[in-house]
Amino acid sequence: MYGLPLRQCCIYTVSPTGEYWLGLETLHLLTTSPSSLWVHIESFGDRTPPTIDAYYDVFSVGNASTNYRLTVSGFTGNCGDSLALHNGQMFTTIDQDNDGWSADNCAMYYKGGFWYYSGCHKAHPTGRYYPEASGQGLAWYPCYEYEYSPKVYILKFKRNL
Repeated sequence: MYGLPLRQCCIYTVSPTGEYWLGLETLHLLTTSPSSLWVHIESFGDRTPPTIDAYYDVFSVGNASTNYRLTVSGFTGNCGDSLALHNGQMFTTIDQDNDGWSADNCAMYYKGGFWYYSGCHKAHPTGRYYPEASGQGLAWYPCYEYEYSPKVYILKFKRNL
């Protein structure tokens, strides 16, 4: 992800075989039809709730001319809407700062590209996993705040037929 042009940047997934980058342009093309998003997060069993599920009725990613602007709305879930402040934001990478944070670049500071807003994030699925407390890791703020990296963090989207 580091040093890649914005259109080649990524949705990050970790699997037993390594890292996988879906790509923003692919994500844009896949969400041109009405789509929804499901976020599933699991703690190590040491947090309440032990699992988080968030559903968004509307999910899309704009094209390169919008810097892959995020549209997400229609939240239902069991632990707060962490993506509300990210709605309408452009994607930020370490080499393309679109976040509005005047002090720094959120992607550089938090070690991963995302649809950051001027306060950086309330959700951070592209952060690094830190087994110890760190404000720079994976996050879903309403439940686990910034100091806890959950065991599982999955984002799935589907076309609404």
